[in-house]
Amino acid sequence: MRKIFIDGGANNGCSTNKFIKEFKGANEYEVYMFEANPQGCTRCIEKIIKKYLNNNITYIPKAIWTHDMGVNIHKFGAPNTCHGSNTIYDKQSSITQQRKLHKSIILSKFKPTKYIHSTIQPIFNTIESVCLSRWIKSNFSKDDYIILKLDIEGAEYNVIEDLYKTDVLSYINELHGELHGMKRGFNINDDLKLLERLKKYNLKLFYWDALNSKSKIKKKIYTTYNIEENYKSYENKKVFHTKPDWDILKQYRNNYKEWYNENM
Repeated sequence: MRKIFIDGGANNGCSTNKFIKEFKGANEYEVYMFEANPQGCTRCIEKIIKKYLNNNITYIPKAIWTHDMGVNIHKFGAPNTCHGSNTIYDKQSSITQQRKLHKSIILSKFKPTKYIHSTIQPIFNTIESVCLSRWIKSNFSKDDYIILKLDIEGAEYNVIEDLYKTDVLSYINELHGELHGMKRGFNINDDLKLLERLKKYNLKLFYWDALNSKSKIKKKIYTTYNIEENYKSYENKKVFHTKPDWDILKQYRNNYKEWYNENM
């Protein structure tokens, strides 16, 4: 049995650093780091690899996605740096969808002023992508112990749906990550459906925060209650034009069977 840690959204290497420092037996794991902004982050990631020369670390400068045909990346932040966020625009996305997602990113970071909306423009790059479900099937077996961490700026919804449809969730033993919700144009029902997909494979989603030293691995699990807290936080910011799906959450809690039949 091989032990695997997949670092989806490696950024500057902070997640791999956290995993090796905090996870018991981390030295026994093969580490695979995926990053959708190699232009800005490769130098930082190489420093992490040098720091842990005795660990088996492989760096793959590609975006995790649902196919291998490449993706358009919107970078929000200074060009050629590892700061900011990198969000996937699938090449098949319409211009309307791209503008909607860009607007949600802007609103999640700034108060909606005329100045902000008129001056901040997305930086687009095209990058190679990896179909995560196909890559896992091609490289590992169900006998391996696989820890998957996804902090991929909203791409987690499509990627986990693909892992579900291809039965690759059956390869995963632990799942860690962040749900980006309204910050990336999604809503409560998207979070609920994602958790239901995981439930069918007896998986839980552990909250991952590599930058917060107080946030310990496997200490916090996504539930309907902290999803509710997250969307209340979005609502209190009063910057999103879309409102949280509170009626959907109420239906999920009070009439689960009806919700399930309508959504699953």
